[in-house]
Amino acid sequence: YLDYRNQVKVTPDAVHKYYAEHSKEFELPEQVRAEFLVLSSNALLTQVSVSEEEVRARYAADISRYKETESRRASHILIAVAKDAPAAEVTSAKAKAEDLLAKLNKDTGSFAALAKEYSKDTQSANKGGDIGWFSRGLMTKPFEDAVFELKGGATSKVIRTDFGFHIIRVTGVKPEHVKSFDEVKLAIA
Repeated sequence: YLDYRNQVKVTPDAVHKYYAEHSKEFELPEQVRAEFLVLSSNALLTQVSVSEEEVRARYAADISRYKETESRRASHILIAVAKDAPAAEVTSAKAKAEDLLAKLNKDTGSFAALAKEYSKDTQSANKGGDIGWFSRGLMTKPFEDAVFELKGGATSKVIRTDFGFHIIRVTGVKPEHVKSFDEVKLAIA
């Protein structure tokens, strides 16, 4: 066998040039060495036992966590007018709202249709004015006050807010409620 290595003379410049032209051949794929530990709450639960007395004690100590405040579901029709609009615009918007209220008083079942046709609330108009469930502190005060003063199924008079004039119908009432022990005992345990 012939030893060709002794017959080849490679200069450092030739090595650098070859490396620059073939650098991809010298790349290694990225590698990671990792260690990990799996903490499983399900596995831990099999090792822990909690008595019903302990669960009841925790429930009693944290009873305020299980209190759900009163919430209401409402629909509304908004006749939009800016809070700083000229008096003529305000008068016109209020007259339109009063006219819609008169129509509602004659035909109480027309609320959704009138909301779809006249309400300027783009989020609720196409849903017949439905704005869903909410509790106190989420709506502008005059609107909220009207909703929480009405009985379920009742329709408000015309209400003014910074957004314009509203006609509101309360469509659902969930009174303040404390979840029972049975409803939350598994979560507590």
